[in-house]
Amino acid sequence: MKIFLILLFGFVAIFANNFTGKFIYGANKNYKVYIHDFGANNLVKSCGGEDIDEITDLDSFVLYVGDKKYIGSKQGSQITFSPIAIVSYNDKNITLKMLVKSVVLPILRDENISVLSHYDSDTCFIKSKFDSQNDTLILQPNSNYSSLSYIKYIDENLTTYQNLISNYNGVHPIFTTVNKVVNHNGTPHDLSQIYDLNSTELLANLKSKILNKFKQDNALEEDEEAKSMFFDFDTISFTENFAFEAEGITFYYPGCEILPCINGGISVFFSFSELSRYKKQ
Repeated sequence: MKIFLILLFGFVAIFANNFTGKFIYGANKNYKVYIHDFGANNLVKSCGGEDIDEITDLDSFVLYVGDKKYIGSKQGSQITFSPIAIVSYNDKNITLKMLVKSVVLPILRDENISVLSHYDSDTCFIKSKFDSQNDTLILQPNSNYSSLSYIKYIDENLTTYQNLISNYNGVHPIFTTVNKVVNHNGTPHDLSQIYDLNSTELLANLKSKILNKFKQDNALEEDEEAKSMFFDFDTISFTENFAFEAEGITFYYPGCEILPCINGGISVFFSFSELSRYKKQ
């Protein structure tokens, strides 16, 4: 599940803006609410011409009812998720007022968050990312990429931060997905402590998923032909670039990692039920 934290920017290559706000997450088994609230923070971006100015807002409000996603907007102290609910919150709870009932969700995460970003008016790139130590967004003044960072999944035990990065190589952008999973205490989540990722059977399953996905994406039928396009198919193993989701874990292999850059990246999903037999005791 996704919650986008849109990056903020200035107008010149050497200018950066810092905003602080609140991240609030409340949920039960049927409803989940994600709130990034930075107050008044609208800025105008101008890039590539006089008539394409764009207003960007850091605030984001997302409601999940089961797997269905609603985007909200804030008016005063209330958040409207049209047409399903009006949401308000206090220090302990989030209240959903719907047509036939009200639902009170406990707040599971309430954190102060900070964004620092840099807008390069020459390349039109936004240059910001999460700080690996504090999970805030930090300025990367000499980097030639844009990145969109957000919280992909969160529960009472861990958080998955995801960065979508576009690197410009002088000809065209190369898109990369980079994930970071941390435990509730802020320490990195070590998946190898939970599952036997060196299991011969599990590795074979990983390679099978990758091969089938690659064949499907490239309209190939023969296994050997598909395998020959990888750098070294037989040595593929589980990556540390993974993201938790509600029903399982997705493993990401960016472009140029296991395939030539021209092929782009590839990702495969394992449900928790698939992984359960490889769980360490």
